[in-house]
Amino acid sequence: MEIWKIKNISKVRVPVAVAAGSAASKGVILEPGQFCLGEGRITSSLDAQSRRKFIEIEKAFDNSILEMKIGEAFEETSLIAASEKVADYSK
Repeated sequence: MEIWKIKNISKVRVPVAVAAGSAASKGVILEPGQFCLGEGRITSSLDAQSRRKFIEIEKAFDNSILEMKIGEAFEETSLIAASEKVADYSK
């Protein structure tokens, strides 16, 4: 399953709906600098916020090791902490 990382690059709160299943989506409000993960499918919300340059979408995010939850807002520090945790387990 392809996972996308959606990051708020604006200075305001941005509501988005991310794909969270074959026929489901989940609403998330991203504060400036926050990101969330969603399944690799465009929603009308993602399309609109992307065209407005409020969000950026990383379409090749590897969540297989980190196993972060889809449709939940995270700070970038959460990504760093998860990476360090995985590194500790692999030692």
